[in-house]
Amino acid sequence: MDDLKAMLKLLLIIGVIFGIFFCGLYIEKCEDEKIWNGGIHAECGGNWKVFSATHVRNQGTLYHYKCEKCEEIFESQYNHNRKK
Repeated sequence: MDDLKAMLKLLLIIGVIFGIFFCGLYIEKCEDEKIWNGGIHAECGGNWKVFSATHVRNQGTLYHYKCEKCEEIFESQYNHNRKK
């Protein structure tokens, strides 16, 4: 019986850890979408354009966007220019 309780506690802890991890990924994607703003830089009205992409080993691709108007840069793991 004690082994069952210990196993359930362990599974609960693992579940909470995975939940926190996936919530973090979701929050990051939402923040990127907010900055992306449909391809328009919210502060100056310029267009975001990809100027560089870097492949990060075991993590995917990191896209670098630059505003055409004010040249502000932001990085995202999501390719916002991709057709959905």
